[in-house]
Amino acid sequence: MLDGIFRRKSVNKFTSPTEESLSKAVLPLEEFLAVQKSPDNAQRLIDGVIIRGGDHRIAKTSDVDLTDRDIIVVQTKDSRLGMYLMGQAFFSAHLMMQFKPRTIISVALCRKNDAVLGPIFESYPNMKVVECPLNV
Repeated sequence: MLDGIFRRKSVNKFTSPTEESLSKAVLPLEEFLAVQKSPDNAQRLIDGVIIRGGDHRIAKTSDVDLTDRDIIVVQTKDSRLGMYLMGQAFFSAHLMMQFKPRTIISVALCRKNDAVLGPIFESYPNMKVVECPLNV
């Protein structure tokens, strides 16, 4: 389902979802603020949050309530799956629990999966690796 949601813009950057992906009834949120900066912690942004069954538009963090919604958290890297991206994706799902969604699927969107790390990451519930081919 997530293949093709983001078009490649430049190294490690993805643009808005394509029209075709929006027809799948998702509401994408880009650069979602999961944690505000404070004296005790850094700001935490998530590359993308997708609300399944949401409106056909791109929304801002402040425009939506994630309570009891089915969400997909997306972290991206324009390289092979690595431990840094896996950590981002894993902990992003945990950070999103504060918004009380019904379900959370966390996706590590990368250029190429890793034969050793991919199966380990996906052995955790609701953790997925999605490859984004170079021509997207």
